[in-house]
Amino acid sequence: MSLQTNACVEEAPPRFSQPSYHPQDGRRPRLPPTGECGQCSVSVHLAWGEHDGSSGVAARSGNLREKAEALSETARYAAAMRAIGDGIWEWQIATDRAYFDERYYALIGYEYNEFPASYAAWRERVHPDDIRCAEASLRHSVAAGTGFEIQFRMRHKSGYWIWIVARGRVIEHDAAGRASIMVGTLTDVTARKQTEQALLERERVLWSANSQLTEILRAHTTALSAETAHRMTAESELLKANEQLTVVAAACCRLAQDLALAEERERKRISRLLHDHLQQVLAAAKVRIARAAAVAPLSMQTSLMEVAALLTRSLEISSSLSTELYPPALMVSGLKGGLEWLACWMRDTHRLRVNLKMQELVSAIPDSHAIVVFDAVRELLFNTVKHAGVDSARVAMSQTKGRKLKVEVSDRGSGFDPAVVLREGGLQVSLGLPGIRERVLSIGGEFVVMSSPGNGSRFRIIVPVDTGTSA
Repeated sequence: MSLQTNACVEEAPPRFSQPSYHPQDGRRPRLPPTGECGQCSVSVHLAWGEHDGSSGVAARSGNLREKAEALSETARYAAAMRAIGDGIWEWQIATDRAYFDERYYALIGYEYNEFPASYAAWRERVHPDDIRCAEASLRHSVAAGTGFEIQFRMRHKSGYWIWIVARGRVIEHDAAGRASIMVGTLTDVTARKQTEQALLERERVLWSANSQLTEILRAHTTALSAETAHRMTAESELLKANEQLTVVAAACCRLAQDLALAEERERKRISRLLHDHLQQVLAAAKVRIARAAAVAPLSMQTSLMEVAALLTRSLEISSSLSTELYPPALMVSGLKGGLEWLACWMRDTHRLRVNLKMQELVSAIPDSHAIVVFDAVRELLFNTVKHAGVDSARVAMSQTKGRKLKVEVSDRGSGFDPAVVLREGGLQVSLGLPGIRERVLSIGGEFVVMSSPGNGSRFRIIVPVDTGTSA
């Protein structure tokens, strides 16, 4: 506030009232809500006490002692404000006279009193975009006799703009109760605004990056969903195709079993036909030729004896063929008896010694499976005779823990490269291994070939068997 009671006081420098409390009643100001306008922010505060029409601290003091105390408090307040670096100003509203301290000038780059202190000088340095809001706050504060806090930009002497927070309040009123003197401070908040702007820019960059990442994620999610749907569709189609293949494979397996059974029945039929009919006819013919030769002239006996010899040979071939088609031992004693007969037959016919290792089985072997295994073992032994270059082989029969029949045929002959067997033509034609594999697979079995040149060969046949009595 400004005190003008005598000459001594009038010659003193401009004075400021202490804003922290009212000199007489000590009541602190009450703070109302804050409002904002444009680019400057405004905060309007109530006056220190309820307005009662008084003309300020000096008018209420009534004596020089109270005025001196107020001046002392004001001086201390000014010293404190200079210590924290804020500029101080005073504005006599009616006369438009003003006072700016050294720090006020320094904040905007000027020397002390480099330009006259006035409302107009302040106004011309405020940013055009901020002046309307700043003046609206001042008018409201003057009219209501309240304090304010506004934020705006001021032009520095060097030409750039700095951000200022101005705070002030009415400290004196005239006799009519109108605001007459207002004091306040200026604070440079440029660094804070730059930090806020940097934070805002960083937030904008982060928001933009987040938006881009969100779009990328959405695009990837959409693509992934489409790919997942495509894969699910493909998987569903694959499952359907697999089910169809399973049905076809089961049908093929049944067909193969039917063919095996048909082949078995046909072999039995032909074997019986050879044994029961052809051999009987040949035997009868041989007897009649022998009788005819006994009474025939000597010139015809030689021819009849030759015919008898041919009939004997036909009987032997027919008997052998009948046995090979369906060995009686296989028919009577099952697979074990059939393999024992086969070992003897290979020894007598092809001079191949077959070492048998036969384990007692706990499960019955279907006839269709037995004939497939028997034929496979016979063909593998034939291969040993023709290609292995040895005079012995080994046949082992056992039952696995999974109640499956396992038969292994092995030799220590020349061996071969199994990869060659898988190619079209070549060795596989003479070995007949693909045919064996197809027949074994047709009854739900497995056929494994293990061999290498110079290290012999081993063939493993595994087929399912029925649970039941021993074979």
